[in-house]
Amino acid sequence: MNRRQFISTTAALAGATISTTCNRAMEAERGVRRIDRLGIQLYTVRDRMHDDVPGTLGDMAAIGYDEVEFAGYYGYAASDIRSMLTAEGLSSPSAHIDLLDLTDSLPQVLDAATAIGHDYIILPWLADNERMTLDDYRLLADQCNTIGEQCQRAGLQFAYHHHDFELAIVDGERPLDILLGSVDAALMKLEIDFFWCVKAGIDPLDLMQRYQGRVKLCHVKDMDSEGQMVNPGEGTIDFALLFAASSKAGIEHFFVEHDEPADPLSTAEIGFDHVTGLTYTEQ
Repeated sequence: MNRRQFISTTAALAGATISTTCNRAMEAERGVRRIDRLGIQLYTVRDRMHDDVPGTLGDMAAIGYDEVEFAGYYGYAASDIRSMLTAEGLSSPSAHIDLLDLTDSLPQVLDAATAIGHDYIILPWLADNERMTLDDYRLLADQCNTIGEQCQRAGLQFAYHHHDFELAIVDGERPLDILLGSVDAALMKLEIDFFWCVKAGIDPLDLMQRYQGRVKLCHVKDMDSEGQMVNPGEGTIDFALLFAASSKAGIEHFFVEHDEPADPLSTAEIGFDHVTGLTYTEQ
């Protein structure tokens, strides 16, 4: 590229930036909103993370993501993870930690979370043998109160990520309601998963309203007309409608996710483009 081409290209980019900034300012004046900080749940790109953690984090930053949610550290020390995030200009407000680690290694979990800069520690999943009866959820609630107290003492917030099985009616009750109703709301928040809500036949807006102020994070996951998980924007879920109610619900963080993407990097790109392109008006 010669000097004239460089100047021309630079001017064009500057003009595009100014135009975008002006358009966003006009939208703000009209009350139109966009998701201005978007994250991705790194489970989406777990195969790439397994092969190259720093490179994958760099890929996510290059796409435009501001935040990442961890699902494992792939053998790296917390200090190394923090350095990788800093190098890419990323933050990681949350991490998924399984129940065994939360019960058997909580001090180490909390130390790592603090070193990395997490704000939330999230229980992401229950194995079949951990949720066989409603009483299992009541016993889990006792554990969650204890975990939540220790997280709070460490300056962190505990939260729970649901799937569809907690939303199914069992003996006239919904397991998620039992769990959340039995744990101090100050000690455990909720990470709502839009896909699993719809999969269970639940309107995410209803769950957001029922637990208003307690829903702090969300997974932006889409579903097609046949009930299959697809890339955000390729399914039937109206994310703009959900985002419009997100502030009132208390949601602070938004994470694109796909559990089994055919092309993880493409999914990350498609999800980012779709979500950041949506506009909405807060309810």
